[in-house]
Amino acid sequence: MRDRRPSTSLWLRSGVARGVDPASHHLLRRAMDGRRWPVILMYHAIDPPGRWSGWRWAVSDDDFRRQLDLLARYAIRTVRLSDVVGAQDTSVVITFDDGYADNHRYALSALVERGQVATWFIPGDRVGRSADWVAAEGEERPLMDGSQLHDLLQAGMEIGGHGCTHRDLTTLSDGELEREVVIGRRALEERIGCALPTFAYPFGLHDDRVRRAVAAAGYRYACTTRPGWWGSDSDPLQLRRVAIFGGDSLSTFARKLAFADTEVSWRKMARYYRRRLLDRLAR
Repeated sequence: MRDRRPSTSLWLRSGVARGVDPASHHLLRRAMDGRRWPVILMYHAIDPPGRWSGWRWAVSDDDFRRQLDLLARYAIRTVRLSDVVGAQDTSVVITFDDGYADNHRYALSALVERGQVATWFIPGDRVGRSADWVAAEGEERPLMDGSQLHDLLQAGMEIGGHGCTHRDLTTLSDGELEREVVIGRRALEERIGCALPTFAYPFGLHDDRVRRAVAAAGYRYACTTRPGWWGSDSDPLQLRRVAIFGGDSLSTFARKLAFADTEVSWRKMARYYRRRLLDRLAR
């Protein structure tokens, strides 16, 4: 009997990116037809080509470029966070937290070469210094300086706030919170010469008091680390993001896009479809 399974070349002709398995391709295509987009992606550090440090929050330059190419292959457009309200098509927002210097060397060039854009969240008092808040993880990477931030802006990228010193805002007194949010925004705006409409909570931690302070500081949008689609919460100060980790395969990346979720193991996928089947049979 003739083998009716689709050949690799057929999958390529149907739009599947190299490195994505057929099942993940199908899930992504189906999600794209569902019109639930955009989705916000969260990155941190970028490791040099051909090397991954093993740090969960660092993606190799090779993997990052492959992920950008996957977006292009599936005609998924990138937009800045402040432009996402008008993005009615299938699009993603690429965000970077902390402003690591390696972002300037690797991520910026990869984006510019492909005509893609991203949003960076920068701790205002740590420009040109190092990320001391990850020292406990064996990492204390240098951060971008003022000149490198200007390079981002000149390339059409967006810069947003990330506090002053990357502290857990929920633990601060009212005075400390004001310094981190209000003074941090003012200092960063003076350094880069433009207004900051977007913000990301350090460590993703926030509560009602923190959100009120962020709103009072003049921010229109703020990102959490909770996964989900754009619009899952009506509050623009609780935007959901999907974390991209070092070591994510391209198929894993495709499934993260398909489900707007950070945890997309096949075990979880099986549970998801089992529930859907049971719900359908119960109707």
